Amino acid sequence: MIDSISPELLSRAPCTHRHRADGVRSGTDIHHPGSQLRRHYCGRRLRHSGTAPGLETRGLGSVQGRIKADANHLERLGKSGVEDSAVLVLWIMLFTNVTAGIGILENAAPMIQDYFPGITAAAAAGFVGILSLANMAGRFVWSTTSDYIGRKNIYLVYLGVGILLYLAIAFFGGNSLILFIIASVFILSFYGGGFSTIPAYLKDMFGVYQVGAIHGRLLTAWAAAGVAGPLIVNSVLESQATAGSEGPELYTLSMFIMVGLLALGLLSNILMRPVAEKHTVEYTKKQRGVSAP
Repeated sequence: MIDSISPELLSRAPCTHRHRADGVRSGTDIHHPGSQLRRHYCGRRLRHSGTAPGLETRGLGSVQGRIKADANHLERLGKSGVEDSAVLVLWIMLFTNVTAGIGILENAAPMIQDYFPGITAAAAAGFVGILSLANMAGRFVWSTTSDYIGRKNIYLVYLGVGILLYLAIAFFGGNSLILFIIASVFILSFYGGGFSTIPAYLKDMFGVYQVGAIHGRLLTAWAAAGVAGPLIVNSVLESQATAGSEGPELYTLSMFIMVGLLALGLLSNILMRPVAEKHTVEYTKKQRGVSAP
């Protein structure tokens, strides 16, 4: 019956404060048909317009009204630079971790053949397949491990142990095929694990509100690393080949560059702190005397 009444006729009815909420009223206002009609259309109009003065302070705001208030708060948070600086630190962490992984994966086949000339093309292709499996497995194993030891600690493993593995390849990789393969497998597993763990890390740092948008910003680090990793390795490879280097010497400088990048990421992870409570939506609502949704 309500929808059969002309909206144009009802839109002319005044929307007082008592009609702005969808909550239950007492007395004759609950059962009076006119009150029900006004409440139905006033609530619809006010929700669509986004204007509901007084509702937040009385705890009667619609979900849309609360989201609008939270969005305004987070806009101020972004302008204060708190969120941006924290996201930048995480961006550096993800960029360095992904760059280190892609740097090996992109040149895996020629690299193992340069380190060990006896490796055939078929065996090199099999090595690439092993690294791909390590990438996949790392997304399950290391992300699950982070549930027990924490996201920050697991990134200490990705970045800190990654430094040691790259140094092992740089100094001893050409002397042992087993060492070379094991180090490469773990580096690629850290690459996969770092990518799968970052959404949970974001939740720990910022909470669940707008974590998807923040994650979208971080994905630019993955895109940048996809360009930087191969560019670094290939540029160094060409320059070393021009200088007359061969075998493992072609990649030694690249290994040290990756070590430097991982050290930068490790430092960023150590400095990472959750956003202070005073910058959260919940704290602002407490200050206003309104319970958080």
